[in-house]
Amino acid sequence: MVIAFFLSRGAELLFSIALAHVQNNSLQALFPSSSLMSMLLLARRNLGLFQHHDAITGTAKDLVVNDYGNKLFESLAQMKDVTTKCAHLLLLQNITLYNPAVTDFFDVDEVRAKHDAIAEKTIIKISKHPRTVAIYNSLGQERYEIVTVHVSVAEVEVSEVNGRIIEAQVNPVWLGKEEIASGIFELAFTARVPAFGFSTFVISPISKSTGSTKRGKVVLYNNQRGRNGRESRYGFSVLVSGLPKVPFHIESSYITAEFSHKTGLLQSFMNNEDKKVMKLEVQFLFYGTTVEKSKDKSGAYIFLPDGEAKLIEYSKPLIRVIRGPLMSEVHVFLPSVQHIVRVFNSPGLDGVSLELSNVVDIRTEKNKELAMRLLTDVDNSGGQFYTDLNGLQIQRRKTLQKLPLQANYYPIPTTAYIEDSETRLTLHTAQPLGGTSRRLGLFRIGNSERRWPCCCLLMFVFNKIFRLRFIL
Repeated sequence: MVIAFFLSRGAELLFSIALAHVQNNSLQALFPSSSLMSMLLLARRNLGLFQHHDAITGTAKDLVVNDYGNKLFESLAQMKDVTTKCAHLLLLQNITLYNPAVTDFFDVDEVRAKHDAIAEKTIIKISKHPRTVAIYNSLGQERYEIVTVHVSVAEVEVSEVNGRIIEAQVNPVWLGKEEIASGIFELAFTARVPAFGFSTFVISPISKSTGSTKRGKVVLYNNQRGRNGRESRYGFSVLVSGLPKVPFHIESSYITAEFSHKTGLLQSFMNNEDKKVMKLEVQFLFYGTTVEKSKDKSGAYIFLPDGEAKLIEYSKPLIRVIRGPLMSEVHVFLPSVQHIVRVFNSPGLDGVSLELSNVVDIRTEKNKELAMRLLTDVDNSGGQFYTDLNGLQIQRRKTLQKLPLQANYYPIPTTAYIEDSETRLTLHTAQPLGGTSRRLGLFRIGNSERRWPCCCLLMFVFNKIFRLRFIL
């Protein structure tokens, strides 16, 4: 539903701008406003339907859940159609050349095969001729951050429409834990996009490296193939190694994140400006369910664990580290979870943040709830923490020890934080989650999806705003 809201909002704004543009130029006959408005109306109605609690949580019979999903899938496809048609019109230098019958002028950057499938990146085919990428910002403020697209060749350079070459980075796309895909590459570059506007970039093939586009360097720890050493895979430098002997790190110009050499998970974090180090230890846990007379008491409508969460047990997980000038990331493969941490060298918000993302697959588990725990040295005495109310305001919460564990869990629609007199740790989510803070410096985030990528944004504040973006 969150995806549907933001996509429909962006399409609504773009449609309004495009409609005003054609009306100011007396070219209403060129613009298919009626058909596009019909799509928008259907999306509005479906979005209203999705407000039902069964649509949000999936607590319905399979037939109803699939119906909700298909309606969402249909609206997403139509909103992308509205967006591409309006973008086509607004980006033309001569608006009289607009032809609504042209359907392949733009393609979107992500596609879904069906409603319950994870979105996949569209591969931009690069041949002899340059390809153009238009980035749309539906927010009311300028955005300046790293964007990524998938391209078919690694030998490319990125430029603005005025011809100025900008720095870019090419990373491998992975088919499995250790196998790099051929013919698919991740291209990252910095984009500045005005409020409610577009920025256009040109991706051009090159015969040899010009220095503006650099490749990420890969390190594989605890590899499964049994051989170590440095090798080249599709032009990428890959160092294959065993268990790291000391903690390792990735860094940007603003932050340094340190990882445990035993678990591969984040353990601390440093602000490079004042060299202040903060504890930020990540752990993954499972809750069991209360069983009475061989009947599970937990279910779709209630969270009723059988006690405290238990740490997920594992040893020597495969760890992938990719380092580059624009972004660096760590991938850790745990049972049921692929955990990813990223830092960005960017002048925007993502440059002062650290992003964590998890792809969760617990389809083989039964009667278990997955949670991620963040252990910090924030002294939130009294068990106080804060969550938002549908993104409209912040509500103070207080852990009550006399209540059971599940009674101290609260919804986190978009944000939550804990703080003391000097530091604040803030979490921004990409989708609604649940969380609690039952002890000093502890944040626990729960996720009920069986197979889905989850996303959040964490921030530390050292007497000033500092953001740590986190994707769960």
